[in-house]
Amino acid sequence: MIQTLVDHGVNIEGSDSLGMTALMEAASNGREEATQILIESQANMARGDLEGRTAFHWAAFNGHTNIIKVFLNAAANIEMRDNYGQSILNSAAANGQLGSVEMLMRAGADCNSSDETRRYFNDITPPQVNDRMKTP
Repeated sequence: MIQTLVDHGVNIEGSDSLGMTALMEAASNGREEATQILIESQANMARGDLEGRTAFHWAAFNGHTNIIKVFLNAAANIEMRDNYGQSILNSAAANGQLGSVEMLMRAGADCNSSDETRRYFNDITPPQVNDRMKTP
């Protein structure tokens, strides 16, 4: 369905009242095929919603490791920040998404940076995530 819409020239950069684009909705809901098609159709991976959260942020926040993998394979910027300075890794950690955190850290996400409130990754990471990341 999404491919048909793209083929017929639908504006893939349109957004709703919260600034959410088709790519953000697809990534947020774990829709891998739709996410892939939109990226291949040149959807803007760096565009944020009204709070600056990108599709990559939403995928990580919701624990969709399949979508994180799509963004990593598309060479998306793993260090993008929202309007509050929160990284993709911080988004995943704040929501307790262990799989997302592990995947992002293995891909090289910076766990030593802070958001604009000066909260560091370890300050917002649930204890079980910190414990799991310390084990070899």
